[in-house]
Amino acid sequence: MQLELPIITFDTKTFLDIVIDSDNETSAAERDIFTYEPRQYPPLSEPEYQETSNHGNVVEENANEKESDINEECRELFRRSDQEIAEWVTSRPHILNLIKILEKKPTIDQSTLNDRIYKESRALFLRTRNSTSELYEEFAARLLGSTRAHPDVPMVAKKVGDILSNMRCQVNILLKGAAKNYIDKYGNDLTDRNLHEFVDDHVWRHILRLPLMGVNEMILNNDKHITFKLREFVMRAVERWVVGREPKKAIRELDHITIDLAIQSNYNIAAKLPVKQLLLCQRSRRHHS
Repeated sequence: MQLELPIITFDTKTFLDIVIDSDNETSAAERDIFTYEPRQYPPLSEPEYQETSNHGNVVEENANEKESDINEECRELFRRSDQEIAEWVTSRPHILNLIKILEKKPTIDQSTLNDRIYKESRALFLRTRNSTSELYEEFAARLLGSTRAHPDVPMVAKKVGDILSNMRCQVNILLKGAAKNYIDKYGNDLTDRNLHEFVDDHVWRHILRLPLMGVNEMILNNDKHITFKLREFVMRAVERWVVGREPKKAIRELDHITIDLAIQSNYNIAAKLPVKQLLLCQRSRRHHS
């Protein structure tokens, strides 16, 4: 960037007098510097600091002009009729896309969200007792009615994890007590007949009473397939506790009995969650890492 400067012709004597007056101690040798014939100077390159300063001023001026233009456009827009505003919006596809996104975005108050987390986590426990980041994040996103990019997903996923962890602990305590009662009644005679007799409708519902708080009991009671599978899950878990071989792992290893059950609840979020696919996704990533 070149700065055009006017070409100035100096009167040598006048210029020398000015310099001498400004510094009385100027030496003769220094004065000789100014005895050359005056000549015309070509345009000078703008100093770097000046260029930076001017650039900043230009940017600021452009920003102010742009802001002024936007404000004026907004004022002009508000003076238009509804028809004109509609036409203005229609001519801007990106605004229409934003409107569509906002229309689809659900608004969930904290009370409703807490109720969803409380009930749907219990319904999820009846399908799986395993935990993976993919499962929790996708589940949390659906509880929020959004995607995994939602800023509240980590917070909701942690709450879900805490609830499921607590239920695993509580259900295992009840299974341990049931296994003790079984041994008191049947001794070491561990057969399917005895298990079917012991784990009746009252026993399996008592052991799963915490997760059952999250389901629609009327629908559950009318679904013979789901109640049969839940009873089978409890029966096999009690069997593992009676045998006493790593019984705490039983509820995790018995997912194959319940994972495909569409456990109905008030929101049916857990029922529609692709649990098996999300768990397989985690295992696949581990194998390839």
